[in-house]
Amino acid sequence: MTVWAKLFLNSLKKVQFPNLDFLYATPWIYCANDEFGTVVRCPPNSCGLILGEFYSYLNFFQRNFVPNDRNAFLDLTFTNRNDLVVSEAVDCVFDKSVYHKPYHFELTFNNGKEKTLNFVQFFYDFRNANYLGVNSYLCGVDWDHVLNVINIDDAVSEFYHILNMAIALFVPLKRFKTSSFPSWFSGELKYLIQQKKISHKKYQSSHTVADYEVFSDLRARCKTLKETCYQNFISNLDQLLYTNPKSFWYKFNNRRATNRLPDLMTYNDGEFAGCEQIAEGFARFFSTVYNGDNIVLPSRQAGVNMTIPNPKLSIGLIFDKIFRLPLKLSAGPDGIPNYFLRKCVCALSYPLSILFSRSLDLTVFPSEWKLSFITPIFKCGAANEMINYRSVCVQSAIPKLLDSLIYDQINFYCKELLLKKMNSMASVVASLLLQTCCCIRVLC
Repeated sequence: MTVWAKLFLNSLKKVQFPNLDFLYATPWIYCANDEFGTVVRCPPNSCGLILGEFYSYLNFFQRNFVPNDRNAFLDLTFTNRNDLVVSEAVDCVFDKSVYHKPYHFELTFNNGKEKTLNFVQFFYDFRNANYLGVNSYLCGVDWDHVLNVINIDDAVSEFYHILNMAIALFVPLKRFKTSSFPSWFSGELKYLIQQKKISHKKYQSSHTVADYEVFSDLRARCKTLKETCYQNFISNLDQLLYTNPKSFWYKFNNRRATNRLPDLMTYNDGEFAGCEQIAEGFARFFSTVYNGDNIVLPSRQAGVNMTIPNPKLSIGLIFDKIFRLPLKLSAGPDGIPNYFLRKCVCALSYPLSILFSRSLDLTVFPSEWKLSFITPIFKCGAANEMINYRSVCVQSAIPKLLDSLIYDQINFYCKELLLKKMNSMASVVASLLLQTCCCIRVLC
């Protein structure tokens, strides 16, 4: 036993206090609950007061009202939840004791609509990454040896493994947290508001004229700066409407729209609740829209004497295509955004040329590049019915790059076929328009 514990026990004396709800067998300490938390009664100048003040400061309540076989309370349960119920356990892990009983805890969680917590997650900040280190790391890899495997899926997995290692080493990991301030608040205004709250709290505790003057000055500065920030925000929006209407309406639609799905959704007389069940329901619905088993490929005889050579994807073509990618930070299932590809275009052009060439030579599209995010977009009608949603596919940047390169290669050879099809369609449309005009003249 420590010296502090000995002094603590020696300072306690048995004193009776009337009108107490519960008496605990902790040596000469009497505990009760009020509306603010735990109340501890013990002799004056006792170390037991520290225990009571600590739990009362945290607004903790003692919820174990089941005594032991000697009608004493040795096992205490402190919590800030008023709905915690402590009872004697029926199935015991250990043998019962005279001084200690097994306990069963029940805590009710409300699944109804409550105030949601701030969404917090970690993300890679590709904008502030050390791309000098990333390019140096990727240029030091022997890609011919790493990607020299028989299975194309294994080669793609090794490629992503090296990319993820470079990202983990040279890209900072930051935490995204939803701000409680409006988007048009400046950094200076946020700082002043925090200082105003601190000064107000200080004034409430001191009630001095000096503290009130500091608080009053900060409040006036916050009010003035808030009006200035709002006027600048409105002015920037007006200017954005003329200079970049697309960006303006994008922000406007984001403010109006909401991506939140109902908590309970229906499909084919079935109900789905919770994230996993709703995702499974959308998977069933979207799977009925597309069925890849009944696809019939068109005949190779197109009716046109035309020979399409195999696409040749050189390092220069891949470099130019990556360099023209938009600087977007959004990523697909592989987690690689366009911003990262453009910043590492010199180091990634060669390994991508190896993977693209092997995929075309083997006529195999890697399984990892077939993955995509499916997002349900609400169309119209009842929001809780899944049939009123359409799916949007979000692919990774690298397979989209391959699709774009192949399109550029075969588009030139398919123009003749497309033009002939379009001419035949145009003749049909022209005849229909001529017949419509004749009918209109007759009716008139």
